[in-house]
Amino acid sequence: GELERLSEDVADAVVVHDQVTAAPGALLALLDQRGAVAIEFGGALAVVANRVSQSIGHLFETRYGLQIPEWRILMALYAYGRQAFHEVVDRTSMDKARVSRAQRRLVDLGMIATAPDPDDGRRLLMSITDTGARLCAQILPEAAAREAWYLAALTDDEHRQLDLILDKLMVRSGQEP
Repeated sequence: GELERLSEDVADAVVVHDQVTAAPGALLALLDQRGAVAIEFGGALAVVANRVSQSIGHLFETRYGLQIPEWRILMALYAYGRQAFHEVVDRTSMDKARVSRAQRRLVDLGMIATAPDPDDGRRLLMSITDTGARLCAQILPEAAAREAWYLAALTDDEHRQLDLILDKLMVRSGQEP
């Protein structure tokens, strides 16, 4: 059937619990009741990242009224301090328009402040306010609990491996192929 045909199409594939997987960098194919749905390695990472982000984002939105782009900016400023607009874009991996919209709302909420860069008036610097920092301090334990729930699916060894793998992929993702 569909599984056998797909297996023939994917070199060196292995069937595990109704999933067809191949070597890193190759095609990952996930099967469902409707047939085969192919997802590349990067697509699988994106799906997991989006699900985790949406889960935590839902917590922030329902409890604190913050959308995902807003809490990502808040956390970047909380963790790294004052940053130029383009640094926030880079740290959050969001496009300029999304950062701009979220930045305006955070300013309106009194969570962050903006000011021209004294060294370059064309640049905008963003910094977290005391109100924003207090909110981050309140949010972090809940976010950590949500993260712990996801990581509880892994053994300690798998968690260490995941950390190493993510570190390597993070470095690689900042390089040109």
